Amino acid sequence: TASSNSMTNDSIGSVSERSSGSKDKEESQSFSTISRVSPSKLSPSPKDDEDSGPPLSPGELAAKDKERETQRTKIAQELLYTEDTYYKNICKINNKFKYDLTKESIKRKPYITPQELTILFGNISQILPVNKMLFEALANRISTFNSKTTLLSDLFIGLGSFLNLYIEYINNYDNAIGTYLQLMQKKGSFFSYVKKQEEADKGQLELSAYLIQPVQRIPRYVLLLKELIKYTKPDHPDYANLHKALDHIKAIAEKINKEKSNSDNQLKLISIQNSIVGDLDEPIFSFDRRFVKEGAVKRLSGKKLNKLKDAYFHLFNDLLVVSTPKSTKYSVSYQLLVRFKLFLIAILIDPLKPNQLIISMTKNGVKFVFEFGSGAECKVWIDAMTPLITICKNTELGTN
Repeated sequence: TASSNSMTNDSIGSVSERSSGSKDKEESQSFSTISRVSPSKLSPSPKDDEDSGPPLSPGELAAKDKERETQRTKIAQELLYTEDTYYKNICKINNKFKYDLTKESIKRKPYITPQELTILFGNISQILPVNKMLFEALANRISTFNSKTTLLSDLFIGLGSFLNLYIEYINNYDNAIGTYLQLMQKKGSFFSYVKKQEEADKGQLELSAYLIQPVQRIPRYVLLLKELIKYTKPDHPDYANLHKALDHIKAIAEKINKEKSNSDNQLKLISIQNSIVGDLDEPIFSFDRRFVKEGAVKRLSGKKLNKLKDAYFHLFNDLLVVSTPKSTKYSVSYQLLVRFKLFLIAILIDPLKPNQLIISMTKNGVKFVFEFGSGAECKVWIDAMTPLITICKNTELGTN
């Protein structure tokens, strides 16, 4: 008999009620009986077409089925492992960051207002109990997992429309990141709080990296369900419903994917801006700005341009930021040297020195010389910058 342990509609409904009125402070639970070791890389799936090539012997068929079952078990373990990690991280968003900042927001002179708090965390308090339920159900199911009989599809089908809460989170994400950036730019108590938490986390994640995780989770479900189907035989009791679960999750993922690439870019802009030390005049973060490329380079200094010093390029669709990299035990920062608006520069090459890039300011003729490890590397940067400069100049001409 297939083991289903289905989540009923009644249990889903009770979670919905708790999510809307639940306390922000919840305890993250761990299941010590479940292995936390991430599964090894999955091997290619066995071919289902048994008619191709010579017929397999009973022993070979048995070996193929055993391999399929082994891989199906690994995917189930990976599903639990990643859900455990994800659930702990959104617990930290809700039970640590939001909890701390909620207490701050009700003070007489808070460094974050209740309105900013609401925008920053969106509906994370509603998402948390949904994933708590999924994690606990997965832990229970996989603790007695049998590759031939255990069902997993019902755990996702049972969640039904509750995963649509993620769409609400995504729709608010741009505003959340914008609010986060404004608070960080003040370099005040909010900035100090975030950096203190980052240091306590040994530099692994900053708040903005936690906030993007709900954006990334639904697409991960799609990938894992596809892998699970790949290693599930058509006569398995869960096969048909796994396809139904995948179709449901894919529909939600498609809505999210429209926002994801933009969100990833914004997170990169924020990360770069927070890592640069110095007066930027204006923020790197802009909803219209797109990160393109980054990399190490040398800058030539001295009256005779005979001294090489470390530098670093951050290239965007309308801007080039040049800085000096500075490393610490847990992070890398960049001391700002100069920022170039692309419509105000020209790039030149000395035929005798193909690994050097000359950036000339078009208004005053001031030149900056940078050196790459090879002519080929220099050409890659030239090929990346040239069309961007052209577009920026044409756009600027069109607005004047």
